Amino acid sequence: MKTKIIKPPHLRNGDTVAVVTVSYPILNKNLFERGVKTLERLGLRVVYYKEIFKSYGQHMAGMPRDRIIQFHKAIANKKVKAVFNLVGGYAANQILDVLDFSLIRRNPKIIYGFSDVTTILNPIFEKTGLITFHGPNIEEWFYRLDRYSRNSLVTTLFEPRPTYEIPRSTRWKVFKPGRARGRLAGGNLTIVRNLVGTDFNLRWKNRLFFWEEIGEDIEGIDNILTHLKLAGALDDIAGMIIGKNIIAPPESYLLKKRRRALTFYEVVTNVLRGYTFPVVSDVDFGHLLPQATIPIGARAELNASSGSGRIRIKILESVVS
Repeated sequence: MKTKIIKPPHLRNGDTVAVVTVSYPILNKNLFERGVKTLERLGLRVVYYKEIFKSYGQHMAGMPRDRIIQFHKAIANKKVKAVFNLVGGYAANQILDVLDFSLIRRNPKIIYGFSDVTTILNPIFEKTGLITFHGPNIEEWFYRLDRYSRNSLVTTLFEPRPTYEIPRSTRWKVFKPGRARGRLAGGNLTIVRNLVGTDFNLRWKNRLFFWEEIGEDIEGIDNILTHLKLAGALDDIAGMIIGKNIIAPPESYLLKKRRRALTFYEVVTNVLRGYTFPVVSDVDFGHLLPQATIPIGARAELNASSGSGRIRIKILESVVS
């Protein structure tokens, strides 16, 4: 059955928004407060719940119930028009089986974040049809937003537009030329791979798959992409959009072998050999600034020309109502 697409209401000056965490606890209270101030300077009123201050071990903002309570509070609160995520991490998958998708469908609003938040952004769209938004988290990024990242957020969330292009701040690269249309899906590569084989996996067919990675070495990138290939995830996608990646150095024992490491380009090219969809890289998103706000679930067109090196990513519908 075809999923009905839901577009959350756009933000207006004076709206109330919530900050929640579905993964890591607050790591730096000063940066958290500065991130909140950035939201306030956008003309928004910010609320958060007592559970955001909890922690369990080093890598969790309390038990899963603590994280889902605050998230559901924000979704159910009629005054809250958007939910911004505090920080990434590696524990958001612990709340997937208790996430109330019916509650989200009945209370459509902007849900925003990236990194481990990829864990919930894609399943929310797949199971409810609600367009979600991949963009900087509050604690680590909002206090230092550059002009491009701020403008991308504001124009995407505050200004309904029938179509628009994602602007370029830096030089994007063509891996494989071509033109394709599909709905955007993706985020952090490791997190997307972790959803494969679960009930929360992406519906890969006709998707424009975008991804970025941090902390993996070339060997790890090769492994994850090969896993997706073997799982059949890449067989029916429309195109691939790669962001800016922070690649870790090879393991020390490999460095001692004095063999040349494959480049990122070589690894991606090897894994994708035989596929015909267009591929571009170095697009403005990832664990770096600038970061574009990318609407997960929106219809888009990727146009990558080999001759001129011209790359266009055009959103083909309004993403907020």
